[in-house]
Amino acid sequence: MNNKNDLLRREKEEGIRAAIRHLDGKGILNISNKMISNTTRDLFPNDLNKQIAVNTLSKKEYYKSNLQKWIEEETGLKLKKMEEVRKKALEVRKKLVMQNYKKIEQSVDEIVDSIIKGNLKCEKMSKAFLTDLLIKKKEQKGLKISKATLSLETYNSIYERAVKRLNTSSLLTNANDSEEVVSVKELAHLREENKRLKKVNKNLISGLFHINNEEINDAFFIVGDGNTLTQTTIDKDLLYSYLNLFKKKLPKDINAYSFMKEIVEYCKK
Repeated sequence: MNNKNDLLRREKEEGIRAAIRHLDGKGILNISNKMISNTTRDLFPNDLNKQIAVNTLSKKEYYKSNLQKWIEEETGLKLKKMEEVRKKALEVRKKLVMQNYKKIEQSVDEIVDSIIKGNLKCEKMSKAFLTDLLIKKKEQKGLKISKATLSLETYNSIYERAVKRLNTSSLLTNANDSEEVVSVKELAHLREENKRLKKVNKNLISGLFHINNEEINDAFFIVGDGNTLTQTTIDKDLLYSYLNLFKKKLPKDINAYSFMKEIVEYCKK
């Protein structure tokens, strides 16, 4: 008798599982007792042993207690649920990890700021130096730091960013310091050089031209009369000085070709 019952149960189970697979294949997500019952009749119209009634599924303890398990096994629902749980767990973990890295990044920024301001001594930035400081801040900031955390690419990026900030700050500081030193040292030198060049230009110009225009005389430090050319070569710096003077004295719009032609023709005389 028991063997007969066991055999019938196995056949009913086969019919139920076949119905579940069929319904799952059609994309039905919520499989009901009625759907299973109707499907067993459709699939096995000539095999009563594999057909199942709705009441049997909902009231007989054996089918009632095993039906959900069969559905999960045949549709992969259990695996899907487990995958969903795993994905959610990974998302939560990833979120927590990123929050932790955000705290680490903020702490690193504070450390770098302290170094830049001179409140924290750092002869040379290294990962070991930074890690030691972070571990000291661990309890204070609620950081979760481990060897695994500090070996990941995200921490490497944070460290490289810190080094870059320090290097940039160092370059700017050095540039500012150099500019201040040069400006102080160069000021006296430039004044002396300016005096020297005035004398040189005065001597050069007085040896080349005698000009009776007071404005030009004042501009080139010349005293004399006439406009006699006494030399056939012109020093480059002297020429620049004359061109700057022409720029101030001549009209705004000048035909460059005509202007240079006149200079050439004049020098040929």
